[in-house]
Amino acid sequence: MLEAYQAAREEGDFKQLVELLAPDLVYITDGGGNISAARKPINGAQRVATVLIRAALRWGPEVLVPAHVNGRPGMLVYRRGVLAGSTTFETAARQKRSAC
Repeated sequence: MLEAYQAAREEGDFKQLVELLAPDLVYITDGGGNISAARKPINGAQRVATVLIRAALRWGPEVLVPAHVNGRPGMLVYRRGVLAGSTTFETAARQKRSAC
């Protein structure tokens, strides 16, 4: 899942990124006082995908390294070889539906 997320984000594949994210996703940012961050939670897969792709375009090439962050699956974000931040994920099992 993390590899698919990384590929979609790096390639700017909005459709694929939206498909990976839960429709009712809530994205919370914290710049730690060092960079700007959204003041309010960002709701919905489409809005979050837009923010993530715009950030990738703004900040340029990033190296996303899968890691456990605060006990959760996540990624460390490196820019120009320097650790710039981290992202954590909460996952939920998706139910597969079959046609009857």
